[in-house]
Amino acid sequence: MKKLFESEVFRYLLIGGSNTAICWVLSFLLPYAGIGYWSISAVTMVFGAVYTYLLNRRFTFKREDLAHKKAVPKFILNISVCYVLSYVLLKPRLDQITPPSFVSGETWTSLMLIFSNVIYIILNFVGQKFFAFGEKKS
Repeated sequence: MKKLFESEVFRYLLIGGSNTAICWVLSFLLPYAGIGYWSISAVTMVFGAVYTYLLNRRFTFKREDLAHKKAVPKFILNISVCYVLSYVLLKPRLDQITPPSFVSGETWTSLMLIFSNVIYIILNFVGQKFFAFGEKKS
C-alpha cells in the first residue's frame, strides 16, 4: 500500500482529481457571484494550470530544483499539445465511429469525451514526467 501512495502515477491522479473537484466547485459557485460562462471557463483553466503545475512540480515529480522560467514554458507547451492531440485531432476520428443503436447521441458524446479525457491524462502525465519536469540528472 505504501508503494501505491508513493508512486508518481497515484500522486498525479490525486492532484488531477482534486483539481477537477475544485474547478467543479468554482464552476458551480461563480455564477452566483454574477460571473459569466467565458470568465468562469478562463478562471478555472488558469487556476487548474497553476494548481497542477505547482503541485506536480513539488509533489508528483519532486522537481523543486527546476527553475520556473525553464519549466513553465515546457509545461504550457505540454498541456497545449496534449489538448490538441486528445481533443482537436482525435474528435474527427471519434465522430466517424457509429454509436451502437442502444446508446443515445448524448451518451455517446459523453463517452467520447471521457475517452478523450483519458487520452489527455495519459499524454499529459508522460509529457510532464519526461518533458516539462524531465528526469533529475544524478
